[in-house]
Amino acid sequence: MSTNIQNGRYYERGVFAFYKAAMARKTALTTLGRNEIARVGGILVADAIDKAALHSSEVSTGHILQRTYDDMVRRQRAIAATGRRDPEVDFSLELWIFPGRAAAGRTHFMIHTENRALRSKVDAMRGVNDFAWWDSTDPPEEVSKKDWRHRENVWSRNLGETGRPADRCMTLQLFDGDITRHAAPSDFLAAIPEKSARIQRLARHLAVEDTKDETAGAAIETLMEFERNEKFRSDMIKKATPLVQDIEMPIPA
Repeated sequence: MSTNIQNGRYYERGVFAFYKAAMARKTALTTLGRNEIARVGGILVADAIDKAALHSSEVSTGHILQRTYDDMVRRQRAIAATGRRDPEVDFSLELWIFPGRAAAGRTHFMIHTENRALRSKVDAMRGVNDFAWWDSTDPPEEVSKKDWRHRENVWSRNLGETGRPADRCMTLQLFDGDITRHAAPSDFLAAIPEKSARIQRLARHLAVEDTKDETAGAAIETLMEFERNEKFRSDMIKKATPLVQDIEMPIPA
């Protein structure tokens, strides 16, 4: 069975110093997490509105806002209920910290999040360094064989016989990602993307719409063609442009 610790990191000081440094950033991470919820919600609301225009459907902005919000909450609860991944609506951030003897003055940990912005924020902390390791493919060119073997030894000791992080780590939650706690439908409206970004997304949707009854491979190939074929992309953008209109603000109740 292969091991893949892409999210492995180390902090240059001990576990107590790391805990203090991480907690000092919790407020900033919470703000970023809330912004990410709103950003994704804004994209999904805009997509729903623009696709409704494509099919000449008359749906109110207020209705789409609430429906999008409710659907994101439903999807997020399904993650907890089933354990299945749904990265688009998973905004939680935890650090899995290994305080054992393998640390040697460092704190080894894993970043557990599906959200790229939150992961990048942790990676940007002073003293945090990459310490990934895997045995499924070749190591990165910039990592020496000696360092790669060292990483293997460290993670083997950290994970122990079972290889399960939960058996050996301490968990530090820095953002729970709960949409109902951190966002309202009105936050999605404030985060609607610019019209140019909406046109690009609708153009991609139009490009693959004719492949919806075909294989996933056909859709992927069409998207690749969209990216590399300037004329095809331009034709789709021209088709999408008149469909993307200014979004009407719902009247407060």
